[in-house]
Amino acid sequence: MLMFNDGKELTDRQRALFYKLVKILEARITIGNDETIITLSPDEFKEFTGFEYNTASATSVYKMLNFPIELCNFTLETWYVYWPVVGISVNQSESSFAVSENFINEIKRGHSDLLLLNDTIKAGITSKCGLALYDLIINDAGFLPWTATLEDFKIAMGIEPGQYPRPSSLRERCFESGVEEINSKTPFKLAYKYVKDGKNITGLTFFLIDEEF
Repeated sequence: MLMFNDGKELTDRQRALFYKLVKILEARITIGNDETIITLSPDEFKEFTGFEYNTASATSVYKMLNFPIELCNFTLETWYVYWPVVGISVNQSESSFAVSENFINEIKRGHSDLLLLNDTIKAGITSKCGLALYDLIINDAGFLPWTATLEDFKIAMGIEPGQYPRPSSLRERCFESGVEEINSKTPFKLAYKYVKDGKNITGLTFFLIDEEF
């Protein structure tokens, strides 16, 4: 998970640029080049951020990247902190930035797979509930097992009020498919059990099966 040290996640364009940094540095390191200055043309900037290039758009994407970025690996125990960009220059014809030696050293040590792995996994999850459950595991694993009423579960999953009024439809259309995606497409094994009041289902408890995670 890539986020700034104030807890805000990178925007899609910042994340795309961050990945571009990683790939450029990996290619350089492969041929023994430790240069820390990276320059992008307007076309390259547009390719990797989706923005038409101008000084305002480039600055808006770059301005946060000199903040520390935290990365959580899948043990959920170790946090890496990076200061990837230490200097930025933007003009009408190109943009360039200086990458910290610390960041280069982390890539040399093979941490770039961790940098890219989380979003690669997220890209393979197609259901809304699966994505919400994955974010719950990544962001709040310390609070698992997680118990919620059906209504609180709907809110957490981003389900509209009135959608899936019956627990059976909520189960079939949402959390069963979400759990299945977590278990088949991520390193985690998630399970759930019902919270009941008599025979009525009133809530859910989610927990990780494999204590390693």
